Amino acid sequence: MLVPAALCWYSRPSHQQRQTAHGSSAVEPRTDTQAGVPAAPVTLSWKSFTAAADQAGISREYGGIHFNDGDFEARQAGEDIGLLVWSKAKSYFNGKAVPKT
Repeated sequence: MLVPAALCWYSRPSHQQRQTAHGSSAVEPRTDTQAGVPAAPVTLSWKSFTAAADQAGISREYGGIHFNDGDFEARQAGEDIGLLVWSKAKSYFNGKAVPKT
């Protein structure tokens, strides 16, 4: 699975930080012609969607957007909801779904 590297970084606090301190970070990627753009294309890949979700959550911790417990709990909630949705979908596939009245 391939996902663009710049996906989902945006939030109001990070936007404000980038506005007020743009270019002040030694770790911001730069080229001579395009500020903030890696010098070479970046392709990220993972063996599973779960691995991609874990990496995305951890990146938000590194970026200061989320705390560890919030990231973990959100990923756990996503997994729980995914299992419920899959169970419901399977009930439609196998003809055992109960329509609401």
